[in-house]
Amino acid sequence: MNMRVLMAGVMLMLGATSAWAQADSIPFTNAVSYAVGNYPHGMYIGNFTEDAYPDIVTACGDSVILLKNYGDGTFMPALYFYCGPGSHKVTAADIDSDGDLDLAVACAAGNYVAILTNDGSGNFTKSAQYNTGNSIWISFADFNDDNVVDLAVALYYADSVSFYRNDGSGIFAFDSQYATGSRPVCIATGDFDTDGFSDLAVANDLSGTITVLLNDSIGHFGESQEVQVGRTNTVCAQDVDKDGDCDLVFTNTYGNRIGILFNDGAGMFIDTTYYDTGFNDPQDVFAADFNGDNLIDLAVANFGANYISILRNQGDGTYRAPISYSGLARPRSVFAADLDNDGDNELAATDIGAASVVVFINQSQAGYESKLIIPRVTTCNPANAPAGIAVRVYAQSTDSICGITVPLTWTETWNLDSVSRVEAATEMWETWAAVIDNIGDSVKFGGVRILAQAIPPGDSQLIATLYFHPTIPVGITDSLLLVIDTFTTAPQSALAFADCESHTYVPEVLFDTSVFYGYMAGDANGDGVVNIGDCVYIINYVFRAGLAPVPLNAGDPNGDCNINIGDAVYLVNWIFRGGPPPICGCVTGPATCCQGNDARDVVYKSASVSVSTIYDGNTTELIIQSPVDIYGLQIEVRGDNGAAVANNIGQTQLYHQWNNGTATIGIMDINGVGRIPAGETSVLTIAGEATVTSALGADINGRTFEIAIGEAAKAEALPSRFALHQNRPNPFNPATEISFTLPKAAKVTLEVYNITGQRISTLVNGHLEAGYHSAIWDGKDEAGQTVSSGIYFYRITAGEFSETRKMVLLK
Repeated sequence: MNMRVLMAGVMLMLGATSAWAQADSIPFTNAVSYAVGNYPHGMYIGNFTEDAYPDIVTACGDSVILLKNYGDGTFMPALYFYCGPGSHKVTAADIDSDGDLDLAVACAAGNYVAILTNDGSGNFTKSAQYNTGNSIWISFADFNDDNVVDLAVALYYADSVSFYRNDGSGIFAFDSQYATGSRPVCIATGDFDTDGFSDLAVANDLSGTITVLLNDSIGHFGESQEVQVGRTNTVCAQDVDKDGDCDLVFTNTYGNRIGILFNDGAGMFIDTTYYDTGFNDPQDVFAADFNGDNLIDLAVANFGANYISILRNQGDGTYRAPISYSGLARPRSVFAADLDNDGDNELAATDIGAASVVVFINQSQAGYESKLIIPRVTTCNPANAPAGIAVRVYAQSTDSICGITVPLTWTETWNLDSVSRVEAATEMWETWAAVIDNIGDSVKFGGVRILAQAIPPGDSQLIATLYFHPTIPVGITDSLLLVIDTFTTAPQSALAFADCESHTYVPEVLFDTSVFYGYMAGDANGDGVVNIGDCVYIINYVFRAGLAPVPLNAGDPNGDCNINIGDAVYLVNWIFRGGPPPICGCVTGPATCCQGNDARDVVYKSASVSVSTIYDGNTTELIIQSPVDIYGLQIEVRGDNGAAVANNIGQTQLYHQWNNGTATIGIMDINGVGRIPAGETSVLTIAGEATVTSALGADINGRTFEIAIGEAAKAEALPSRFALHQNRPNPFNPATEISFTLPKAAKVTLEVYNITGQRISTLVNGHLEAGYHSAIWDGKDEAGQTVSSGIYFYRITAGEFSETRKMVLLK
């Protein structure tokens, strides 16, 4: 075996190299400070104006300070709103149901909670105060399930938490009070026993406990649990181990660590795990996904040092050693949100030592979905093939790609006709590389050419074609396996993409399992198999000035030494009608042509494209669900031999042939115009009952992919009962489908609530006929703003029927 390394270089990146050098960290910018005044304590981030950008509020002295967002994660000078002496904790909710966020502030020195109402533009007026006693923490949630937020107050010297009920107009009245441990300092809300109602967890500093109070559904808290954890200042609720229930994360103030209490699913917290934060006096912790892996990471404000720590989730609720970020004096509180609207979470912290709020901008671009697609290659006969084997490497992202670092290795194994030649074969292959594409110029680094012009968002784009050719004579019966792989030994070999604003992110790496040959007759797209993708590739080359087959001979399956519409027709005739196979009739140049391979396998699998069937008793309808346009479709079905097949896609042609109850069916436009549009599309109708056994699709570039076979359904009579089904997919991002059945017509409401019981969105509100129905929730609230990841509930009311289910949004 022989191994070599091919390194692709960094492209024209401004400010991106430092983030790449820290391959094991989360790339935040240096801290940016905003002056707010002495002793800033608690903070909250939300959209307090009408511009859709998240703003920052903090409690400081006798005021609440608002930092309005310019829209890019930078902030305007501070605005001050008087609330009362010793303001300590601030939180926000729409208390008066007017569509904007209002504020509640715990004024510890004044022994009251102040309410500041918002006029919709971020101007606040103190509208009420409630003499609660010495309160340093407050929390909003809908505790009694009346669709308005209520107020919970931690009473420091009374060792209790009190509950204030909202009358719906933003006016609160004392309702009840519950004992806690000694010196309650923080409240977390969440549905701990998964019954759909908001419960409470209270951190008690002096007793070193966390009190868990379970809601009885009407805002009264009966069952309780007291868990010993050590001196603590903060507790927050989040599902850190992805098991569908809320766990508790807390700080250990004098232990220089944080802890996690794991939920057993019924609201009992037994198992505890601790992690060092790396610094003294951790005062606050916030749970959010910072690196785009859909896992809950933890950010910690270390008051005894000038650092914020981040602990990264390893996928099972355990955490890696902390990463530290400097630029603060005495951080007190920490909060996370997408401040620059790029899809990832930024960090903000109050800094008592510098009388400021500090912001760190996340550059990891967690919102991008990106892939690097690399083939694995076998040659059928490398002898006398100086034209080489073309290995195409593709990149794909939901955002433009302006720079790429791709470290590649390849290994060679051989099957020679003479044992004595093994030593010589260790240096059999050398490599040169070039880009063959229609995107633009390229720049060469270390033997490979990588694009200098941005790759636009969309489906997979060719970024490099690597050519391998032998350096010594090889026997005619020799074969060679070429395996391309990646490695990620940081920092010099870090794998990364970069957008056009110098933000870096790491793509998912996918390996094709296809078999490549010197070249195969008819294999126009060079993926090692001949199928519908090659038909599309030839059409693209002939009619759209698309990429040429490599070598050109591969795109000439009829062997007439020309590439034209006849070759696409020839392949269609072979694949779908049992015509003659591609031939090596026109062999120009030294490249070896491999004829007769009937491998009709797939190049790569797509988890997001599927085909399902619905049989209504007379015909079977085939439905494709795809996020991208499909330019060629190849499906094999079993059914009644010779059954009629109807094409439901306009501007395309249908090809099919039955053989002993099995049909190979194709849809493609021989003129290169028609296509199956992205989304859910009915593509075929087949007489009688039919079952899909395999399916392939081809994108606009002729790349083929396997289409997953979904469930086969039969049209039924009207449902016999009301039902609300589990959303699909779950967990989800960015959207999910909620299905329900009605045995009779009814007035229906379908609403989404967050974990605090606040209504987020109304999906259905009207009269519906009996039958099967569904609604899509796109992860946005009623104002059209994307909500944060977490647990949400959806509730249906249809006549006297009502049911609630839980779903999880991951980002």
